[in-house]
Parts: sequence; C-alpha cells; structure tokens
Amino acid sequence: MTAETFPTDPLTARSTGKAERATSKLRDVNRCRVRPQHLIVHEGYSVLVTDTQGWIGTGLEGFYMHQTRFLSRLRILVDDALPKAASANEVDHHVLTAYHLAPAPVGRAGEPAGESAEPSGSEVIQKGVELQLNAFCGDGLHLDVTVTNHALAPVQVTLLQPCCREQTCGRSCPSPV
Repeated sequence: MTAETFPTDPLTARSTGKAERATSKLRDVNRCRVRPQHLIVHEGYSVLVTDTQGWIGTGLEGFYMHQTRFLSRLRILVDDALPKAASANEVDHHVLTAYHLAPAPVGRAGEPAGESAEPSGSEVIQKGVELQLNAFCGDGLHLDVTVTNHALAPVQVTLLQPCCREQTCGRSCPSPV
C-alpha cells in the first residue's frame, strides 16, 4: 500500500469537505447540472423550473409546491412581442434572475444625435427596454418584474401575459404584473 498525500490548502478541497489528491486539479462543482436545459430553484417544498431564458413554457417547466404544479406557463410580452433573452441565472438556491431586452418604441427620438446610420436605429434603440424578472421560491412564488428604459426619451410600454386560453382564442390578456 502506498502513502497518499492530501493537500492542506483549503482551495484544493472539494465543496463536500473531502480532500482530493494533491496531483488533481480543483474541480468546479458549480458547473455540474442535472438538467442543463432547465434552470431550477427551490426552497422547502417549493420548486421553480424554467427554460434557460427564464420562461415557463412546455414539458417539465412550472412552479410546483408539494409535488403539485400551480403554474405551467409564464411569458411576458412587451408591446405584443417576446423580448430577447440576455441572461438568466440561478442567483441562489431559491432565487432566479432573468434579463430580457426589447426595442424602444420611441424609435430614433430615443437615441443620441448622430449615433447610428442603421435603419433600425442604434443599440440604444434596439435594446432600449430592459425587462428584469426576479423569482423567489419559498412558501410560494414571488415574482418581481422591473422595466428599465435605456432610451433617451420617455417610453410607454404595455406588458402582457399571454392568457392560458391563448391556444384556443389567440388573445393576450393584460398582465397583473
């Protein structure tokens, strides 16, 4: 039997508390994902499963409490269009944050003078409205929706949550958010 050497440096120990061999490299245990196509946050008996953009749409996605799904669809439209996803991450075991960008409805009036010669406007206009969703899982689901205007002119946007009957009636209903 050969003697093994274990590191004394705490940075080379795994998060489980077990020491690794000194010759092995530090492993990034945070990158291990059971379902890479989903973002999953939980607290107690509450579980929120979204796609990688932070939306709830099909399949397994939804908000569950005590093994019962209470929310099976979540999409927020900005002026009748789905905003483009910028980032979505599990911030903590019970918090999910997602950022989405939509064009500013004011057009060229909201961009700096001489900024862009593109017909669709500069980046300030193409990504002028930021939608931030913060979902907190706990004794239920708490969802904060923050809308930020990055354009240089005031904008007015309408947030819509497609209704659960959208597949049958094709309508979008005003969102309570």
